[in-house]
Amino acid sequence: MKKKRRFFDILAAGILFFVLVFIGCPDSDEKNNETDEENNGTVEEFNVTASDFYSTLESIKNMPGTYTFNLSGDVIDFPGFELSKAGVNIIVKGKGNNKITWKRNGDTDDDLYGLFTVTAGKLVLEDIKLERINPESYWGCLLFADGGTIEMKTGVILDNLNDQQHSGAALGGGSFIMSGGIIRNSFHGIQTFNSDAVLTITGGEIIGGTHIYGGGISIGGERHIITITGVKINNAQNAVGIGFHEAVDCKLYINGGEISNNKNGIALSSSSGCEVTITDGDIINNSDHTVAIWDNSTNCKLTIAGGKINDNGGNGVFNGGNGTIITVSGGEISNNGEWGIGTFGENCKLIIRGGVISKNEGWGVAVGGKNNEFSKEQGGIIYGNNSGDNSNGVEWDGAITINWRIFLRGDAGLNDVLFAEIDADGEIEESSLVGGDWEWAEN
Repeated sequence: MKKKRRFFDILAAGILFFVLVFIGCPDSDEKNNETDEENNGTVEEFNVTASDFYSTLESIKNMPGTYTFNLSGDVIDFPGFELSKAGVNIIVKGKGNNKITWKRNGDTDDDLYGLFTVTAGKLVLEDIKLERINPESYWGCLLFADGGTIEMKTGVILDNLNDQQHSGAALGGGSFIMSGGIIRNSFHGIQTFNSDAVLTITGGEIIGGTHIYGGGISIGGERHIITITGVKINNAQNAVGIGFHEAVDCKLYINGGEISNNKNGIALSSSSGCEVTITDGDIINNSDHTVAIWDNSTNCKLTIAGGKINDNGGNGVFNGGNGTIITVSGGEISNNGEWGIGTFGENCKLIIRGGVISKNEGWGVAVGGKNNEFSKEQGGIIYGNNSGDNSNGVEWDGAITINWRIFLRGDAGLNDVLFAEIDADGEIEESSLVGGDWEWAEN
């Protein structure tokens, strides 16, 4: 009897194994179908004229697959298009000299935030110009991503025709990839808001934005990640090249490119918990402070590990924020119109462990404020006022001042280890000083 029961147990187990392996359970089937639909959707290429472009887009927008549109001619009075289906990938290729113009209609386009709006799926643009023809009417930008992905490649031009109210591209979420092309004549070249957008820029130019908090790139909202490895952001002459405004826990990584001929190169205002990391690239020829953290920002971090912060009109770095941590481990801060680094907030730390600070009009480093710490570890050079062409503050300043109470006018060299602390009353105790030939100001 036991042998019979064991036989039937083994038989039942074998049947169950067969069903699971060769037939599959319903959940597994459903998942496989989704994967097949996503990976094996239609692949189709259209050679379309301007008159057929919009209707063909509409016909495939809910059909998973990859669709390439080779567009000839100019599309005039484009009504706007929304891609909202996951698994739909649309590639629009122009001829390099044709365009799509958007005449924003407030009666019919209220739900469209961009000439192209992407909330799911992916849109790729190449060799085409997008522009507005009624820039004074209604809000909207040329490209809008909120959950999907937009990729802007070589030959794309976003042009708001000197409009003072609208952006080239906006991200409320999702991702935007810029590997080439030009964004010009916009309020913000690119702006972020809401949360969790990913912006990756490897090439191209952003020219002539006008918004004071971010003419090139404006970062607002929460937890956005921006990575720049190659782009020119320039000629926002009364505005910030890259600005954080009312941003929370956002991160900017600069690994290359150029930020030049703006008012400020990078600025943080009314922001908290944000981080800027510079490992390469040039931030040069801006008319005011190169990197500025204003006094209404809290608990932000600036890390400089490489690159050049040179030839700007104000400080190389200015900090007035609360709880700011600045770490310099590489790069150049040179030939700026005021101090190399000036930090005057409260509860802040400035740590120098590498890099070169030279040729600035004022002090190499100036530290003020309350409850602040300055430290220089081994590595890095802060030149004094007697080092020839490398000197900081040739006329009367030098390497370092702490609250204008103590001074180090000579070089702070590679092997020098220094520390100074300012207390809650803005006073310096002599016992807190480490290293250096400090000179005390006369009372």
